[in-house]
Amino acid sequence: MTYSVFRIITVAVLPLLMAACGNSPEKKTANADSVKAGMAEHHHDSLDQSVATSVVIKDASLNALYGQYQELTKALINGDERGATVAANALAAGAQQLKETAVAKVASEITTAPGLEAKRTLFAGLSSDMIAKVKKAGVQQGTLYVDFCPMALSDKGAHWLSAEKEVKNPYFGEEMMNCGNIEDSIH
Repeated sequence: MTYSVFRIITVAVLPLLMAACGNSPEKKTANADSVKAGMAEHHHDSLDQSVATSVVIKDASLNALYGQYQELTKALINGDERGATVAANALAAGAQQLKETAVAKVASEITTAPGLEAKRTLFAGLSSDMIAKVKKAGVQQGTLYVDFCPMALSDKGAHWLSAEKEVKNPYFGEEMMNCGNIEDSIH
């Protein structure tokens, strides 16, 4: 079941990623160089990935979507607007394939939102939906944390899911990386 869910998401997302990367030989070389440089600069991402993959949600479809949600969260933490757009696009495609229309709708809105601030505002709604779904499904392996930043959304506050105990704020990124606290955990 899990394999087929990942296969569906891969088939849905691969053409989008290929289109985003372009097909010219110059771009292929540049993209390969960028990937190598990114790997050299961000060697800690593999550590983050192992933490994220150590969490398994009981619902296989939701587990696959959580992987894309985590990529979107990382992009927002890093202030990477293009990365956030690509991750949201992948999340929207996967959610649409899995008939998760609410997630697909918000993720699609994030892809077209102008700028990081707008993407982060929409991310709050997406996070609320994902938190409710994960709480309902439960976690089979590991622990997910429900983090909260009281200053997000003009001091209204907003939540997000994280596989790490360390708070890394997707609403402010580098500006206020550790602003927030863990409000809940899902086992």
